[in-house]
Amino acid sequence: MALNFEDWLLNASDKSIECSLPICIGVYEVNVENGSVEMGVESNLVLDEKSISLTDAVSFNLDIPLVACNNCFCNNLEFNSLLYWLLHTSALRHSLASSGVKFVCWGKTLTDIAKTAKQPNVNWKFYVCKFRGVIFLTECCGSNSSECYAECGKRIALWSAMLKHFALVNPSDGPFPDGYQPQKVDIKEHNGVVCNVFNISLSSYSVLYATYQGCYGPDKRFVNFMVTDSEEPSEAECWISAFLSGSTRTVLAVMEKGIVKKVQQRLTDDVESTTPTETKSFLSIVLKYIAEKMEPCPELASATIEYISTTGEVKFHKWNDMKAEQILPEFFHSRFECDVMH
Repeated sequence: MALNFEDWLLNASDKSIECSLPICIGVYEVNVENGSVEMGVESNLVLDEKSISLTDAVSFNLDIPLVACNNCFCNNLEFNSLLYWLLHTSALRHSLASSGVKFVCWGKTLTDIAKTAKQPNVNWKFYVCKFRGVIFLTECCGSNSSECYAECGKRIALWSAMLKHFALVNPSDGPFPDGYQPQKVDIKEHNGVVCNVFNISLSSYSVLYATYQGCYGPDKRFVNFMVTDSEEPSEAECWISAFLSGSTRTVLAVMEKGIVKKVQQRLTDDVESTTPTETKSFLSIVLKYIAEKMEPCPELASATIEYISTTGEVKFHKWNDMKAEQILPEFFHSRFECDVMH
């Protein structure tokens, strides 16, 4: 049976859930030029009134191209980087399953699901697989995924560079595009593309995920960056992505025909009163639905989870002819001992 969005919307009692604040449990850096992952990136930031200090961590460069995963049906750079982090940190820690972790995914996967509570007209689809008792979620790639990803990556890198430039420099430093309204934002950059790994307890399920974190403010708290081509960007997407990345505010670039025209700042707490509750509630309901569907499935089982906006249904489809090895890259499923974190 599919999960119906309208039924969830009408059932107000389901919107009261328990959700912990994200806890940062690790930091790593991705080298986007050669696709390697460097562990033990120096960090000394503040999250939830606690100082995160990883300066004593040993730097370790895996030096393995993340794109070299031809056996994998779903080749996702961000998701693969998180899997590399799991491999590196697994030796000295306990298993994910025994530690209560139920899901592993990239942070944007959670954002896409959660924002449906306020944006029910946006479709999404993810691959699901069970490996060592843990459910892994990753995005579905198109038929020309490698070409599309390469082109998309170039655009994202360009937009991010433009946004950071406009947000970081003094307006007098120009030049700026015609029509651009400069706004000085007091933030500092990390060196490189830094990913923070979080653990969050949502209802009865613990989720381990990673997000990019490029900047932080003078208060040493994370700053969330977003790019949009809409004058009325999704409040739900702004809020949930900031919440999941442990950010107190979002710096938002509004683009027009590929040019950043305006930069806005939004405080994470300055949102509609219903947005945090409803986005977390819908995310919790969907994860619970996936967990229940995967529970009777054997090890290495795979499936897809999909939201269809025209029908308002979240559908689960189990694959009988595809195994987890086709979703998880070989470097991971062949070596992972599933013994991460306390």
